[in-house]
Amino acid sequence: MPSPSGDKTRNYSPQRLVQIRLIVQLSYDEHYSFALVQQRQAIVSLRNDLSGGQPQMRLALVASLLFSCFESFHGDWETATQQVYNGFNILKRLGEDEKREATNSLTGIELDVGLTLRRLELQILSFLAMTPTSEHPNDLSPEEIVLDLPDQFTAFNEAFAAVTKLAVSILRHAKISAQRKNDSAHRDSLAQQNQHLQGLMDQWGKAYEPMFLEACRNNVGREYLGVLQVQICAWKCEILIATSMSDTEAIFDDYTAQFQRITHFARYVLQKDQELRDSDGPRLQYGMGLIMALFFTATRCRNYFVRREAIAILQEWPCTNGIWHSLQAAKVAEWMVSIEEERCSGLEFVPVECRVRLPSLRVALKKDVIAVECMKPSADGTLELRKANLTWP
Repeated sequence: MPSPSGDKTRNYSPQRLVQIRLIVQLSYDEHYSFALVQQRQAIVSLRNDLSGGQPQMRLALVASLLFSCFESFHGDWETATQQVYNGFNILKRLGEDEKREATNSLTGIELDVGLTLRRLELQILSFLAMTPTSEHPNDLSPEEIVLDLPDQFTAFNEAFAAVTKLAVSILRHAKISAQRKNDSAHRDSLAQQNQHLQGLMDQWGKAYEPMFLEACRNNVGREYLGVLQVQICAWKCEILIATSMSDTEAIFDDYTAQFQRITHFARYVLQKDQELRDSDGPRLQYGMGLIMALFFTATRCRNYFVRREAIAILQEWPCTNGIWHSLQAAKVAEWMVSIEEERCSGLEFVPVECRVRLPSLRVALKKDVIAVECMKPSADGTLELRKANLTWP
């Protein structure tokens, strides 16, 4: 049976594996350095705030943010999630207190801390959406999203803020749908929310298209790469919301062209990013990142070539995005490809009867091992539990 990564992935030598492990270790070191910088800045802010109003609440807010960052970088998404929502609750309470006192000193904190917490939440929800059996530590209930979208975006930050908020709602919806879509008590409301989110995603896409096309015509610099990265994440969200209410794995076959577009632009973005950095070292993607989009493609697209390209990209550019590491994602995707193709090696598409039931996928991230399990049809058609402990890198 061919390697799940096909001809595009190297058969790594022991020396290359040592290099990759070093890159991973350096990536962890980079995370620690980033967290320590944030910690030092927080200490300075705390010293200033302790003499002002509501010092204990501000102390708790900064502590929640710091703990969220540390736990995300460690891969402990359960604890990170608790700290993220603690931070949101503190921000809400501080905002209510300031309204009563008719002050406006929280504006800067809301912009900076709120955006950071939202990005951390986005990374955690993306992991949960890809592993539906993982339980969210909080009560994850549907939320109504209201967005006033323009006919055309004129500023990148405006488009980025809107799609970040939209992506969070879509990821929450995908997670809830995986658990409740077959429950008659929730199906109608989930279907209504699904339609609403698809409509907003379509609106956002039309408003963003001129900016995307303009960037493609003037492909220079980091701003251009940022525009492309956001577009890749938007394509992923479009597929995710369009398929979240379906009960069949076959629905993903309708989006093969979109999956191919994701891999094409992701490879281009990472190649250009490396040229701009002039470095082959590890990198930290803080924000949306590309790991989830590529993992989504590798596990949901059943085209032999497209999914292998997604895995190859994850392996060729080792990087971290919150709790996501590209080499971990590649390992899980390779394992899934291998068990799906046990009885159909070499076919362009994996037949539906050979496909993993994605809602059953469970992934537990540990330091050197990834515990994975899922349900997959056996030769006689009955579902069987498949498990593995994957070492990485």
